[in-house]
Amino acid sequence: MTDENCENDNVDFTDEALREYAKETVKGLFDSASTDEFDERGLASGNADSLGTSDAEHHILSNSIIMKPENTPMLLASEETASGTLEVWEADSVRYLYLQDKLAVQSQLDLQQKETLQLSYTRAMMSFLLFQAEPKSALLLGLGGGGIAHFLSYWFPDLKITAVDNNESIVSIGEKYFSLSTIPQLNIDITDASAYLRKPKQKNISVIFVDVHDGRCLPDFLYDAEFMAQCFQALSLDGVLVINLLINKEQEFTDILTALRTSFKGVSFCMTFKDQKNILLFAFRSPSLLDIDDLKAKASQCKKKYHIEFDVFVRGIIQVDEKC
Repeated sequence: MTDENCENDNVDFTDEALREYAKETVKGLFDSASTDEFDERGLASGNADSLGTSDAEHHILSNSIIMKPENTPMLLASEETASGTLEVWEADSVRYLYLQDKLAVQSQLDLQQKETLQLSYTRAMMSFLLFQAEPKSALLLGLGGGGIAHFLSYWFPDLKITAVDNNESIVSIGEKYFSLSTIPQLNIDITDASAYLRKPKQKNISVIFVDVHDGRCLPDFLYDAEFMAQCFQALSLDGVLVINLLINKEQEFTDILTALRTSFKGVSFCMTFKDQKNILLFAFRSPSLLDIDDLKAKASQCKKKYHIEFDVFVRGIIQVDEKC
């Protein structure tokens, strides 16, 4: 990604045009007949006149680490909350946080290697480092077991990390079972993500992570253009927004992408995962060129440093916004 800002020839989309663009971008991804295509496909969004290039190059992202514990998994905690049952399990040195009666794995943390991200989608979310090599601040909207916070703390000891979660039980479990209290630069705010962004002085954030699925559905604010505008305004000029979406219907993604594009009018791109419904959505405060060759070089360097398969993730990025 270049440092120069650029102008987008198609910034004056109407809401309907944005919706039609988003719908066309994801057309066929959720059809049962095209499951294989969806499982191994990367998407990118950009100018509407570049839709022809959205038929992505195929890529395969590694699945989440499948644990094969030597010892029988043990239930450490179970708590009923307004949003469902939370359970903490432990197998060998790895702890798991489950939501909604094991419908969703929210977090995995290896207590012996806290800096190692166990879930493939969380490793893929670190692809922001290809664009923001030296982040100064990070905002986590959705905390869970704090795997991302542990990773960031280990690699960036001077990084200011703020985590926002409206579920006090998750925060309490994170502190008790997932070593959140050992992260010195982590500040936790128990409130709604959208409400937090409305507070004054939420500015110049290097990277915002949004991971707020509760095991059943995505929160309403992800479909709200105002929330996306709040994220846009909170980012630094070279800031990156990373959203994890657990998608059940094509229309959900269409609506979220429509909301996003009202503020993030430059290049954005997606990553999908084989055998999973997760979609990662990346967007940037300053629209710039996506130089795939440059990203491949950075991915090779970052793979050696962080021990993350960035080279695989980059193969899922397709340049769309060629005029930017």
